[in-house]
Amino acid sequence: MALELHLQYVPVYSKTSRMGSTYFYDDNLGIIIASKIENAIWSLKYGVSLEQAVLMRFQSIVEQLTLINYKYSYFDQMFSEHMERDVIAPKITFGTYRYYVIVTIVDSALEDLVTSEYIGQDEPDKPQLPLLILKNNYVIDRETGDKLPISQKVIVNVSQGFAENYGFACVGCSNFEALPATKWSN
Repeated sequence: MALELHLQYVPVYSKTSRMGSTYFYDDNLGIIIASKIENAIWSLKYGVSLEQAVLMRFQSIVEQLTLINYKYSYFDQMFSEHMERDVIAPKITFGTYRYYVIVTIVDSALEDLVTSEYIGQDEPDKPQLPLLILKNNYVIDRETGDKLPISQKVIVNVSQGFAENYGFACVGCSNFEALPATKWSN
């Protein structure tokens, strides 16, 4: 049975609490700073809030990465790499969701730009955040045409790879528990 998978993302600027975690992306500091600057530029260029700029930039990234270039999209390549076979990724689109984003510790060098985040003040409205929608929970084998289920391990690797490359963190996936635990095997 085909299920949509909704991958929930948040922009990463500092030590952002994600479901209780305060893990900091030290290895991706350059990408995080560049993303922070890009979001600010989008906000100024289009005269929108930073929250809206994050959504616009995320949507633009998704639209560019779903384009097919030399037979493959970025997501075809990511799924092929992690499934260790030549596959076609499911159709991928952009959406939004709402969730509390709480900054627990703000690094002064990476002070957050997202105004809906807060530290110990009254809770703000839930901010609108980017969502990556996979229309199916399977990929298609290019050689055989078979539908291969996406495993939990593969979805974690693909979502984290995307997140780390573009200054976001993946904080959840709908229907994750319905996916098989390990990758599809021969």
